[in-house]
Amino acid sequence: MQRAELDKLFDQYLAETISAADLQRLCETLEEPEHAAAWEAFIEQLCNRENLHGLTNAGDVESALAAIKQQMAELDGAAILAPVAGSGHTAPRIHFMRRWGWAAAAIILLLAAGIYYWPRGSFKQPAAVVQQKGDVAPGANRAILTLADGSRITLDSTGNQVIRQGGTAVRQHGDSLQYEAKEKEALIAYNTLATPRGSQFRVTLSDGTKVWLNAASSLQFPVAFTGTERVVKLSGEAYFEIAGNPQQPFKVVANGMEVQVLGTRFNISAYQDESLIKTTLLQGAVKLVSAASQVLLQPGEQGVLSSPLAAFRVKTVNPEDAVAWKNGYFAFDNAGIQEVMQQIARWYDVEVVFTDNSIKGNFGGTVSRYNDVTAVLKRLEMTGVVHFKKEDRKIIVMP
Repeated sequence: MQRAELDKLFDQYLAETISAADLQRLCETLEEPEHAAAWEAFIEQLCNRENLHGLTNAGDVESALAAIKQQMAELDGAAILAPVAGSGHTAPRIHFMRRWGWAAAAIILLLAAGIYYWPRGSFKQPAAVVQQKGDVAPGANRAILTLADGSRITLDSTGNQVIRQGGTAVRQHGDSLQYEAKEKEALIAYNTLATPRGSQFRVTLSDGTKVWLNAASSLQFPVAFTGTERVVKLSGEAYFEIAGNPQQPFKVVANGMEVQVLGTRFNISAYQDESLIKTTLLQGAVKLVSAASQVLLQPGEQGVLSSPLAAFRVKTVNPEDAVAWKNGYFAFDNAGIQEVMQQIARWYDVEVVFTDNSIKGNFGGTVSRYNDVTAVLKRLEMTGVVHFKKEDRKIIVMP
């Protein structure tokens, strides 16, 4: 292929006008040594376009470029198929575009799609996407607060109010609540903050502990903490930043598991419709307790519980992936299509239907949760192993 034709394909890809056949031709050039210089130039061109990757610091761009080149050198010529564990056959293990061989395919093509492969701490939140007619917008900051007397208050990001319960003032400032206990409560009163599908919210408890609730989650907690310990109950997913108080340990109860902490940052995913409870520690130390076992976690570790009577399984993970939802991203690490679509269904409040449950493929990478659902589905379709049909708020998944 001539350089001029290759440049034309690059331009078509960035403009999202490239056909499936031409995309295949473009990716095939990755395996042709004579086009290495063109690809390296394309990489540098993308790294210089801040609107594509969101990196505002020149040092971050240089680090990203160096990482890309290193991965190109390490993965050039690597196998593109691997056996799926336990399946008895060989199937694509999709790390998005990585199935074409080089890390360049994974990083470069998807750099333009808003999906990243290096640490995302310095990334800015992407600009809002213009919603297409008939598209499904991303989730929003909203919740339902149930007070001790059973009354319910609907919250959204426009709210600004003060709710008084005994000696405690509950202040709403947009997408967050803050509990301020002015007096010691004679009786323990409980509130429940619940986020419907397609929603998220934040709360600062009376002790200063901060909690971020993901979609389809709920947190039950006392209006003011009394006694010798602080106990809250979680269903769904939440990220915690615990206010330290050794004289009053903090505990989170979730689906038959208990997390005991002093002062720390961690994430718990304990959805009723998922078979695993995952606790990921970012800072400090926590003790996980179930009916059958207990284990201490160190930062960077994740404790996984399959049932209250099972033993905890501990593994090392990238903790930032566990809290990517809080920072505005979906983060997938070797995730199956069912897991990916479960997260999408929960955040966009859509129904997902599979036409073929045998669809294989393990996805990795990140994509903004602030995109409309069509933009996210389009990124997944770029792998070539899955396609979608959208009917109002129903997404049909096809091979």
